[in-house]
Order: sequence, then structure tokens, then C-alpha cells
Amino acid sequence: MEKKTKFEKIQLVNSKTLGYPADLLEAVLEDDMRYTKDEARKKVEAYLCKEMKGA
Repeated sequence: MEKKTKFEKIQLVNSKTLGYPADLLEAVLEDDMRYTKDEARKKVEAYLCKEMKGA
């Protein structure tokens, strides 16, 4: 099984590869967690879907 690289929140916030604004990533991702890019995308998508349903 392929090992996926995990990144700290600050690395993902400063990254341009996810395609999300830094302030959104700052709000959604937890400080002491490490995420793969896929995990971070899923967490943001879940947050956005939840926000849209509540609107």
C-alpha cells in the first residue's frame, strides 16, 4: 500500500495546490492534526456542504 504524505495545517494553509482560500483552510483544519491533501479536501468539502444546507 502506498504511503501518503501528511502535512501540518500551516503547510496546507500556505499551499496553493488545494485550490481553497487560506482563511477557509485556517477555519476548517485543526491545529494539531496532520492531513493528506485528500483528507484536507474532504474535510473542506464536508464543511462547505454543511454550510450550504444550513443557508
